[in-house]
Amino acid sequence: MTKHSKKQTLSRASKERIAALPVRKQAYVAARLRGESKNKAALEAGYSKSVAKNASDVIETQDVTQALRSALRELIPIDLLAQRVREGLDAKAGRKANIDLRGRYVDRAAKLLGVKGMSVGAEAEEKPQVVIHLDY
Repeated sequence: MTKHSKKQTLSRASKERIAALPVRKQAYVAARLRGESKNKAALEAGYSKSVAKNASDVIETQDVTQALRSALRELIPIDLLAQRVREGLDAKAGRKANIDLRGRYVDRAAKLLGVKGMSVGAEAEEKPQVVIHLDY
């Protein structure tokens, strides 16, 4: 596996895709890329509380989703996701909570990246069972 630096920059294409969005949507995408929740990102971008509560339906239109996924695919390469899955597999069975937590993070990252059909889970007190299907 390759080592990933903490600070990565976006490609010109991703920057242009984000720049093509309306200003508030640009601010929303920037906040989401910093790791903010949908609600907090919407509020920071200047949306009302009611819109922020429904960010998935109101703000995350196809253009925003494409801009986010494009950027996230650069910032979170698929091999990094695979590395995290591997770490989950290598975790000790006695640390089930950590295995489940890692699985949730991988699931969330896969969803953000638009990786379809990926699921990660652990069985209780047994060796972690991980099932991965990637339609990338």
